[in-house]
Amino acid sequence: MILREYVQTVLRKPVMSEALAAHILNFYEDLDMSLGELYEVVDAIRDGSLDEVTEKMDGQNVTFTIFNDQLQLYSKGASWKRILKGGLTRDTINSQYADRPTVREAFMEALEALQAVISADPENAARLFQQGQVVVESSIQMPNNPNTIIYDDPSIQFIQAVALGPDVEEVDQAAYREFISAAQRVSKKGHKVDMGLVPYLKLQKSLENDDALADKIKGQLDALLSKTSMQKSNTIGDMAVHLVRQQLEFLDSVPPELMDKAAQRIGSGVKSVLTKKEY
Repeated sequence: MILREYVQTVLRKPVMSEALAAHILNFYEDLDMSLGELYEVVDAIRDGSLDEVTEKMDGQNVTFTIFNDQLQLYSKGASWKRILKGGLTRDTINSQYADRPTVREAFMEALEALQAVISADPENAARLFQQGQVVVESSIQMPNNPNTIIYDDPSIQFIQAVALGPDVEEVDQAAYREFISAAQRVSKKGHKVDMGLVPYLKLQKSLENDDALADKIKGQLDALLSKTSMQKSNTIGDMAVHLVRQQLEFLDSVPPELMDKAAQRIGSGVKSVLTKKEY
């Protein structure tokens, strides 16, 4: 329950140029994050001192680029290797999702909206994407294909542009800004999909009730560390493994000699901790 109180304020891990992550981590998923950093986050939120905090949209993560002179989409992250293999085009969307009409319609709607932006300024699009070596990560929210939150209107939010190809060291930020401006102009001209940047949260000095909540959360963290004999230098992963082990001790189905490995397997999600024979 402690970590879930943070979910509305997400910290994004730095993305390496070799690939884009397929998923934005919630706090309880960031197993390498130290427990001490959670205290720092609470204080930063209370003081309103976090920079560039963005809303985590409940949509589909879609990366796109222009490769082989064609707009192509990539779901669940992207890498240069995936770019070379080719992504989703109009034809592949129709064939690949023939039996999933809501997914097909969502991808097609996104494809058509993005194509309208590219067609509005093809020269700038070429400068930005560099024949697939630069990609743009986005979140698409389509009411006909919702996750948990059902949005009223279709939208595409641009998260970041990243250079993945070997011949481009950095993104042409001027071209990226112009691409976003073109998307906003297309939206204002009546396109049914609203397009723009991911909403940025403006944090202000918190009120008295926020201070009380921050103190409550830090108190819960203090109690948890004391109960588990953990230190602030320990990680979320360490805590997860420790708590899983406590639960496994109540079960008769886990042999004592495998208790540590089983806790590590479940708490960390690393399958190789246990061999097939031990399973």
